[in-house]
Amino acid sequence: MPKPRPSKRLGTIVMLGPWWWPPYLAFSRSCANRGFAVHLLDVGSQPHPWKRDPPCLAGGGWIAASKIGTPEGIAAVHEFVRSVEADALITLSDPDLFWLAENRSVFEPACKVMVAPLESLGLLASKQSQIDLALRVGFDVLPTWYLWTPEDYRKIPQCHYPVALRPDQPKAVKPTFKVVLARSPEDLRSFLQGIQSLERPVIAQPLRILPNLVVHGARSESGEILALQPFLVRRKFQGIALSIRRADFPSGVEKCCRDFIQAAGVTGCFHFDLLLSPPEDRAYYLEINTRLGGTTDKVTRLGFDEPGLSLAAFGLPMQTGTSFAAPRGRTAVHKAMVLQHIVWALQGKLSELDYPAVSRVGHVGRSLLDLLAAEDSIFDCRDLRGSLGYYRHLLVDRGLWDRVLNRNSPGLTHHNGESGLAGKPCLLVKS
Repeated sequence: MPKPRPSKRLGTIVMLGPWWWPPYLAFSRSCANRGFAVHLLDVGSQPHPWKRDPPCLAGGGWIAASKIGTPEGIAAVHEFVRSVEADALITLSDPDLFWLAENRSVFEPACKVMVAPLESLGLLASKQSQIDLALRVGFDVLPTWYLWTPEDYRKIPQCHYPVALRPDQPKAVKPTFKVVLARSPEDLRSFLQGIQSLERPVIAQPLRILPNLVVHGARSESGEILALQPFLVRRKFQGIALSIRRADFPSGVEKCCRDFIQAAGVTGCFHFDLLLSPPEDRAYYLEINTRLGGTTDKVTRLGFDEPGLSLAAFGLPMQTGTSFAAPRGRTAVHKAMVLQHIVWALQGKLSELDYPAVSRVGHVGRSLLDLLAAEDSIFDCRDLRGSLGYYRHLLVDRGLWDRVLNRNSPGLTHHNGESGLAGKPCLLVKS
């Protein structure tokens, strides 16, 4: 039987951002079950249809996307926060983290801004700075090159291809991209020639076909690390986590995570993305996110209460000190994405970024097993309206079926035109 919600309201929290993000659904459910009134300040082009909202939301409002990042936008957010007498404000978007951190004094002390300090965000905004700090605290890091001009392709020895390319900062390169895979020096040079402007370097590292290790945690404003738990990403789709389960730390990695967090001064929840090499018992640093993220709903379903730990990190009411004890055999997935993975596998549309490297039949078989046996990170029998509403939105409003059936351009594409790539095309994950 589900636990009854507390009769006493502990406070009010405002979430800033578009609705139906899985991390927000997990966060609002957890907070509502603790007795918090959760309001959504929806960011979009038109007001949100509130009559469809799940019970975990107490209400909400709307702000035009064009106002985000402006003084008028901060005034509008503050007015909404004041109108609902909010005790805390949270967001998921990286640019919005900076925006709220820069304007923290507008809201505090009346309303706690659940965002890491501006100094910490500034340090970690650069992937190059992240890598430098990771090396200082003892993380293993893949061979790394920083590229500024097309001729910098000469820096990378042939033996390291294919290489994965990422921007040091997303807004520091035009056209923007998230990850590009260059299979040869010619591909790399052609891609770099297609860059129109570059304020920070493109980062290149060898592509390693390995699982990921995601380490979720939270650190309080007083500097105490409240929790730190690794999860194994057993399967990846389009370069992101498809299935996840509890794991153990490789030797020395927990200390590296703790030292990194303390050195960076992170406050609130965070998650490291590492590349795990089981034969070596090593984990290579990739990046860190200082917010709720794409695996929050999955780890929450596995018993790691990241939403609750986020409250505790910023001094909001939340019992802490309980150990994390989710059974090792449980696996969490987003079943709508598993279904898309099956369709794409049958259509032969998977790529090197889809892990593990197995046959088409192997991919389909593993996804069918996950559909039957794994736990869905979205569906919750205690929130039927919210669960069904999410899937209605995903399938209809966001057109998942169109993407599954390739009626619209997918997020992962073969890129061989705009950047003048020669020979075999690069794989591009659009930002």
